[in-house]
Amino acid sequence: MSANSEEQEDFALLAYNLNTYVLDDDDNEVPRRAWNATHGYRLIDGKWVIVHSHWAFAHTVEERIAS
Repeated sequence: MSANSEEQEDFALLAYNLNTYVLDDDDNEVPRRAWNATHGYRLIDGKWVIVHSHWAFAHTVEERIAS
């Protein structure tokens, strides 16, 4: 996973890439999906709260598999 973050006084942005895996019939890890994620946080009453979240496919594996 790779991540980037930016923070201001009351707002923070986190963006990262997430790779997911499944086990095949021989118990080997096989890539399933790659995701791009972005989350926006706002400092409200002293607590960081997610105010925006977005997920998107970065790319898919060669074989089409339903999520």
